Amino acid sequence: MDNKKIEFMESRALEILSECGAHLKDGHFILSSGLRSDQYIQIGKVQANHKKMKELSDLLAEKIKSTYPDLKIDIVASPAIGGIIPGYQLSGSLGIEENIFCERNKETNEFEFRRGYSIEAGKNYLVVEDVVTTGGSFIKVAELIKKSGGNVVLATSFVDRTGGKTFDYPFISLLKLNIKTYDPNDLPDSLKNIPPMKPGSNAKPSSQISSEVQSNHQKIYQ
Repeated sequence: MDNKKIEFMESRALEILSECGAHLKDGHFILSSGLRSDQYIQIGKVQANHKKMKELSDLLAEKIKSTYPDLKIDIVASPAIGGIIPGYQLSGSLGIEENIFCERNKETNEFEFRRGYSIEAGKNYLVVEDVVTTGGSFIKVAELIKKSGGNVVLATSFVDRTGGKTFDYPFISLLKLNIKTYDPNDLPDSLKNIPPMKPGSNAKPSSQISSEVQSNHQKIYQ
């Protein structure tokens, strides 16, 4: 795939995030990894619009097919909750029939395949996440697959926030964003003065989160 095509795909992906209000800025956000950031990518906002989510998924599928034209993928696997819809949508865009997900055991806090899902030894798996920062969920899902005899042939996400991190298997994303993250015990002054929020898992409605981000933005620049 040539650079112009990649630039177009990345530009369109950014437009979709913006159109759906999925790129939250000027706040104090707690990421699923526990790290903090002043920006948050909420793919769930895109998922609420089926047309936009399909377009985003089709773009990623096109990039995967172009980059790995001979790669055989049998099953798509993703971690709950954030990866369920992206995995389901991407499996459709790639023409892969089987799609499964794993979820955390509330007692052990470890991922496991439930609801009748299981890993088939010898099958090739694509691991899908919505946004990746540290890759912790990727690694745990991949370990489950390999432990049961499956092959992790590729991992992918719609947004890559890793800053260039590599894994034990090929990794490709639709969009790379170099957004700084911070240890919660070593925050910059700009974040210390803003109450933290966790859009991906708290019970606040999106409208409340958006209004709080706007309020924080006004405090910063007043």
